[in-house]
Amino acid sequence: MSLYSVIVGLVVVCISSFSHAASYKVTNSKSSGNGSLRWAIEQANNNPGADIVEVPGSFDSSNPIVPVTGGGSSRYTFENPILVTDDITIKGLGSSRPVIDDHQH
Repeated sequence: MSLYSVIVGLVVVCISSFSHAASYKVTNSKSSGNGSLRWAIEQANNNPGADIVEVPGSFDSSNPIVPVTGGGSSRYTFENPILVTDDITIKGLGSSRPVIDDHQH
């Protein structure tokens, strides 16, 4: 087996491992539903292999993503935790840092 064959084989393996990766973009700061952080992570969990969840910089300290819901009072309670069960990278986009605020839970 030539060195060329080994290199080509490695390139094919590397490219094929990236072919299953998908990106899911957070489009709102709600606790659930299409475009929420929970939705994006659930989509990534359901897609085998490493995936990326993209969080725009517009979700900053003045507009944080809140992955919990109010329980009828001023206290926030977890509806159900967001579980990460697969390889996921959460990537902040833009010049400002995205904020995910669980109200100290």
